[in-house]
Amino acid sequence: MSNLVLTGNSETFSKSDKNILAGSWCKQIQNFEEFSKNYITIDYHWENIAKVQKDKSYLTALYDKTLIRFSDFLNNFHGTNNSKRYWEIIIGYWLANSICTLYDRWEVIRCIFENENFENIKILNIDENNLSVNSSEEFFREKIQSHHWNHLIFFNILKHINLNTKFEFIKAEKRIEKKSTPRKKNNFYRILDKFLNLIPENKKILLYQSNFVSNLDKIKNFYKYRYYF
Repeated sequence: MSNLVLTGNSETFSKSDKNILAGSWCKQIQNFEEFSKNYITIDYHWENIAKVQKDKSYLTALYDKTLIRFSDFLNNFHGTNNSKRYWEIIIGYWLANSICTLYDRWEVIRCIFENENFENIKILNIDENNLSVNSSEEFFREKIQSHHWNHLIFFNILKHINLNTKFEFIKAEKRIEKKSTPRKKNNFYRILDKFLNLIPENKKILLYQSNFVSNLDKIKNFYKYRYYF
Protein backbone atom coordinates (compact mmCIF):
# COMPACT_ATOMS: atom_id res chain seq x y z
CA MET A 1 0.00 0.00 0.00
CA SER A 2 1.30 3.46 -0.90
CA ASN A 3 0.92 6.81 0.85
CA LEU A 4 0.89 10.03 -1.20
CA VAL A 5 2.84 12.96 0.25
CA LEU A 6 2.06 16.26 -1.49
CA THR A 7 4.18 18.72 0.48
CA GLY A 8 6.80 18.95 3.20
CA ASN A 9 4.44 18.30 6.09
CA SER A 10 5.54 15.43 8.32
CA GLU A 11 2.01 14.59 9.49
CA THR A 12 1.14 13.31 5.98
CA PHE A 13 4.03 10.81 5.93
CA SER A 14 3.60 7.14 6.83
CA LYS A 15 6.02 5.00 8.86
CA SER A 16 4.52 1.72 7.64
CA ASP A 17 3.55 2.28 3.99
CA LYS A 18 5.73 3.34 1.09
CA ASN A 19 5.67 7.13 0.76
CA ILE A 20 5.19 8.47 -2.76
CA LEU A 21 6.65 11.99 -2.75
CA ALA A 22 5.12 14.47 -5.20
CA GLY A 23 8.55 16.12 -5.50
CA SER A 24 11.86 16.76 -3.77
CA TRP A 25 10.26 19.60 -1.76
CA CYS A 26 8.51 16.94 0.36
CA LYS A 27 11.88 16.13 1.94
CA GLN A 28 11.98 19.57 3.59
CA ILE A 29 10.98 18.27 7.01
CA GLN A 30 13.18 18.05 10.08
CA ASN A 31 12.63 14.32 10.69
CA PHE A 32 12.87 13.08 7.11
CA GLU A 33 15.42 10.39 8.14
CA GLU A 34 12.56 8.56 9.88
CA PHE A 35 10.92 7.92 6.51
CA SER A 36 13.94 7.88 4.19
CA LYS A 37 14.14 4.09 3.90
CA ASN A 38 10.77 3.58 2.28
CA TYR A 39 9.92 6.20 -0.34
CA ILE A 40 10.14 7.14 -4.00
CA THR A 41 10.06 10.62 -5.54
CA ILE A 42 8.00 11.38 -8.65
CA ASP A 43 10.12 12.82 -11.48
CA TYR A 44 9.57 16.52 -12.00
CA HIS A 45 7.71 17.09 -15.27
CA TRP A 46 9.87 20.02 -16.42
CA GLU A 47 13.06 17.97 -16.26
CA ASN A 48 12.03 16.98 -19.78
CA ILE A 49 13.27 19.78 -22.05
CA ALA A 50 10.90 18.74 -24.86
CA LYS A 51 7.98 19.25 -22.51
CA VAL A 52 9.39 22.63 -21.49
CA GLN A 53 9.34 23.72 -25.14
CA LYS A 54 5.80 22.44 -25.64
CA ASP A 55 4.48 23.97 -22.43
CA LYS A 56 6.14 27.30 -23.18
CA SER A 57 4.01 27.69 -26.30
CA TYR A 58 0.87 26.58 -24.49
CA LEU A 59 1.39 28.88 -21.51
CA THR A 60 2.25 31.87 -23.69
CA ALA A 61 -1.02 31.42 -25.61
CA LEU A 62 -2.93 30.89 -22.37
CA TYR A 63 -1.42 34.04 -20.89
CA ASP A 64 -2.46 36.15 -23.89
CA LYS A 65 -5.99 34.74 -23.84
CA THR A 66 -6.35 35.20 -20.07
CA LEU A 67 -4.96 38.73 -20.20
CA ILE A 68 -7.66 39.74 -22.67
CA ARG A 69 -10.38 38.32 -20.42
CA PHE A 70 -8.90 40.03 -17.37
CA SER A 71 -8.65 43.33 -19.26
CA ASP A 72 -12.32 43.17 -20.27
CA PHE A 73 -13.36 42.25 -16.73
CA LEU A 74 -11.32 45.03 -15.11
CA ASN A 75 -12.56 47.63 -17.58
CA ASN A 76 -16.16 46.63 -16.86
CA PHE A 77 -15.54 46.57 -13.12
CA HIS A 78 -13.89 50.00 -13.01
CA GLY A 79 -15.99 51.58 -15.76
CA THR A 80 -12.91 52.31 -17.89
CA ASN A 81 -11.76 51.63 -21.43
CA ASN A 82 -8.05 51.02 -20.92
CA SER A 83 -6.00 49.02 -23.41
CA LYS A 84 -4.77 45.47 -22.90
CA ARG A 85 -1.23 46.87 -22.64
CA TYR A 86 -2.34 49.16 -19.81
CA TRP A 87 -3.62 46.24 -17.76
CA GLU A 88 -0.63 44.11 -18.70
CA ILE A 89 1.71 46.65 -17.08
CA ILE A 90 -0.34 46.46 -13.88
CA ILE A 91 -1.15 42.74 -13.60
CA GLY A 92 1.07 41.06 -16.22
CA TYR A 93 3.83 39.93 -13.86
CA TRP A 94 1.34 38.52 -11.34
CA LEU A 95 -0.78 36.88 -14.05
CA ALA A 96 2.13 35.19 -15.86
CA ASN A 97 3.59 33.77 -12.67
CA SER A 98 0.21 32.68 -11.36
CA ILE A 99 -0.62 30.82 -14.56
CA CYS A 100 2.75 29.07 -14.59
CA THR A 101 2.50 28.19 -10.90
CA LEU A 102 -0.99 26.70 -11.11
CA TYR A 103 -0.17 24.84 -14.32
CA ASP A 104 2.94 23.43 -12.69
CA ARG A 105 0.91 22.18 -9.71
CA TRP A 106 -1.67 20.67 -12.07
CA GLU A 107 1.03 18.80 -13.97
CA VAL A 108 2.60 17.53 -10.74
CA ILE A 109 -0.74 15.90 -9.85
CA ARG A 110 -1.27 14.57 -13.37
CA CYS A 111 2.17 12.93 -13.44
CA ILE A 112 1.54 11.25 -10.08
CA PHE A 113 -1.65 9.54 -11.21
CA GLU A 114 -0.22 8.37 -14.51
CA ASN A 115 1.34 5.40 -12.71
CA GLU A 116 0.03 5.49 -9.14
CA ASN A 117 -3.31 4.84 -7.47
CA PHE A 118 -4.29 5.50 -3.87
CA GLU A 119 -7.19 4.22 -1.80
CA ASN A 120 -7.09 7.34 0.29
CA ILE A 121 -5.01 10.52 0.49
CA LYS A 122 -4.07 12.37 3.66
CA ILE A 123 -5.20 15.98 3.47
CA LEU A 124 -4.30 18.64 6.03
CA ASN A 125 -7.28 20.35 7.59
CA ILE A 126 -6.23 23.91 6.73
CA ASP A 127 -8.41 27.01 6.64
CA GLU A 128 -9.14 27.93 3.01
CA ASN A 129 -8.58 31.58 3.96
CA ASN A 130 -4.87 30.77 3.87
CA LEU A 131 -5.14 30.97 0.08
CA SER A 132 -5.82 34.70 0.19
CA VAL A 133 -3.08 37.34 0.11
CA ASN A 134 -2.92 41.10 0.61
CA SER A 135 -0.40 41.91 -2.11
CA SER A 136 1.61 40.48 -4.99
CA GLU A 137 4.74 40.75 -2.85
CA GLU A 138 3.19 38.56 -0.18
CA PHE A 139 2.06 36.07 -2.83
CA PHE A 140 5.46 35.67 -4.50
CA ARG A 141 7.69 36.02 -1.46
CA GLU A 142 5.69 34.03 1.09
CA LYS A 143 2.53 32.20 0.02
CA ILE A 144 3.86 30.65 -3.15
CA GLN A 145 6.66 28.99 -1.17
CA SER A 146 4.47 27.92 1.75
CA HIS A 147 3.91 24.17 2.14
CA HIS A 148 0.47 24.80 3.63
CA TRP A 149 -0.52 27.07 0.73
CA ASN A 150 0.69 24.56 -1.84
CA HIS A 151 -1.04 21.73 0.01
CA LEU A 152 -4.34 23.58 -0.39
CA ILE A 153 -3.66 24.14 -4.07
CA PHE A 154 -2.94 20.44 -4.60
CA PHE A 155 -6.08 19.51 -2.67
CA ASN A 156 -8.26 21.80 -4.81
CA ILE A 157 -6.80 20.24 -7.95
CA LEU A 158 -7.54 16.75 -6.61
CA LYS A 159 -11.15 17.77 -5.91
CA HIS A 160 -11.49 19.26 -9.39
CA ILE A 161 -10.34 16.15 -11.27
CA ASN A 162 -12.78 14.07 -9.15
CA LEU A 163 -10.67 10.99 -8.51
CA ASN A 164 -12.21 7.81 -7.15
CA THR A 165 -10.18 8.32 -3.99
CA LYS A 166 -11.15 9.01 -0.40
CA PHE A 167 -9.66 11.91 1.52
CA GLU A 168 -8.47 11.44 5.07
CA PHE A 169 -8.47 14.80 6.80
CA ILE A 170 -5.88 15.23 9.53
CA LYS A 171 -4.96 18.07 11.84
CA ALA A 172 -2.25 20.34 10.47
CA GLU A 173 0.63 21.00 12.80
CA LYS A 174 1.82 24.57 13.14
CA ARG A 175 4.65 25.02 10.69
CA ILE A 176 7.18 27.84 10.68
CA GLU A 177 7.73 28.55 7.02
CA LYS A 178 11.14 29.72 5.91
CA LYS A 179 10.65 33.12 4.31
CA SER A 180 13.03 34.68 1.85
CA THR A 181 13.71 38.34 2.45
CA PRO A 182 13.31 40.86 -0.37
CA ARG A 183 16.99 41.77 -0.12
CA LYS A 184 18.21 38.22 -0.66
CA LYS A 185 15.79 37.72 -3.53
CA ASN A 186 16.80 40.94 -5.22
CA ASN A 187 20.48 40.03 -5.01
CA PHE A 188 19.86 36.75 -6.78
CA TYR A 189 17.84 38.31 -9.60
CA ARG A 190 20.36 41.12 -9.96
CA ILE A 191 23.07 38.53 -10.61
CA LEU A 192 20.79 36.57 -12.94
CA ASP A 193 20.00 39.74 -14.87
CA LYS A 194 23.70 40.15 -15.64
CA PHE A 195 23.74 36.60 -17.03
CA LEU A 196 20.68 37.29 -19.16
CA ASN A 197 22.34 40.34 -20.70
CA LEU A 198 25.01 38.07 -22.15
CA ILE A 199 22.45 36.23 -24.28
CA PRO A 200 21.60 37.43 -27.82
CA GLU A 201 18.29 39.26 -28.06
CA ASN A 202 16.84 36.71 -30.48
CA LYS A 203 17.32 33.89 -27.96
CA LYS A 204 13.95 32.63 -26.73
CA ILE A 205 13.87 32.08 -22.98
CA LEU A 206 11.07 31.01 -20.72
CA LEU A 207 11.17 33.02 -17.50
CA TYR A 208 9.49 31.21 -14.67
CA GLN A 209 10.03 31.27 -10.93
CA SER A 210 9.51 27.76 -9.56
CA ASN A 211 8.55 27.71 -5.93
CA PHE A 212 10.30 24.70 -4.47
CA VAL A 213 13.54 24.95 -6.46
CA SER A 214 16.72 26.28 -4.87
CA ASN A 215 18.69 29.18 -6.36
CA LEU A 216 21.56 26.79 -7.13
CA ASP A 217 19.26 24.49 -9.11
CA LYS A 218 17.85 27.51 -10.96
CA ILE A 219 21.33 28.47 -12.15
CA LYS A 220 22.15 24.86 -13.10
CA ASN A 221 18.97 24.57 -15.18
CA PHE A 222 19.56 27.97 -16.74
CA TYR A 223 23.00 27.01 -18.05
CA LYS A 224 21.96 23.48 -18.97
CA TYR A 225 18.84 24.36 -20.95
CA ARG A 226 19.10 28.15 -21.34
CA TYR A 227 15.77 28.28 -19.55
CA TYR A 228 15.17 29.83 -16.16
CA PHE A 229 12.79 28.24 -13.70
